[in-house]
Amino acid sequence: MSAPAGDLEAAEPPAPVPPIVWTPTEKRYAAAAGVGVLLQSVRYYATLPLLGYLLTRPLRYILIHPSTVALVIAGAYARTGRDPAWVVVVAGVVSLAIVDPLRWLAGARYGDRVARLVTGGAGGARPGSKGDVIGRVERFVARWGTWALVLAWFTPIPLLFIQLAAGASGMSLRRFLIADVLGTLLWVLTLGGLGYAIGQPAVDTVKSIAHYSLYVTIAAVVLAVGLGGLRGARIAR
Repeated sequence: MSAPAGDLEAAEPPAPVPPIVWTPTEKRYAAAAGVGVLLQSVRYYATLPLLGYLLTRPLRYILIHPSTVALVIAGAYARTGRDPAWVVVVAGVVSLAIVDPLRWLAGARYGDRVARLVTGGAGGARPGSKGDVIGRVERFVARWGTWALVLAWFTPIPLLFIQLAAGASGMSLRRFLIADVLGTLLWVLTLGGLGYAIGQPAVDTVKSIAHYSLYVTIAAVVLAVGLGGLRGARIAR
């Protein structure tokens, strides 16, 4: 007895994800972007041994290694009068947002191809399917527009994908920059404000930790690897 036609259709495997095809010019742009990403990663890990030194020099910490911890520490030092609060805010926004226009440009020029390349085809999910991560991000940006960028730092969605989707959606560079800088400013004010509220106790703690910079470095490496693994797992879902 043969199976119904509907069952046979349901048993068919999903269509494969179409390969990403690059023109020679696009390959050169992609290679340059890849070098940029590599240099960012090198900067991130190369500065980890300097963590003990940077902990007590908050502005350098923000400019060299703009992390959540750096912003909180800088806010705490600003409370003690070490650095003006407005300088901390400006340094944080510039350091975090300086490469964002390039991400918009990549999305505007190549659409969703860069994002799908980063995720390996969204974990093998067919575009438009339930498991299509990039498609969900694009719908999120299409629905919320500017607000998707303003609140991007506060969502669980990787910031890179939101910025690429904003470029791919046809958002103008001017609108992107305004929303992106505003969102980054809110993030810096939130974390810097947290450190400012804590003040001297946070500074005293940082100075104590700086004496154990080797252990801090090891912990930072473990944390970085762990966060990278979590991001990879979240993207694969």
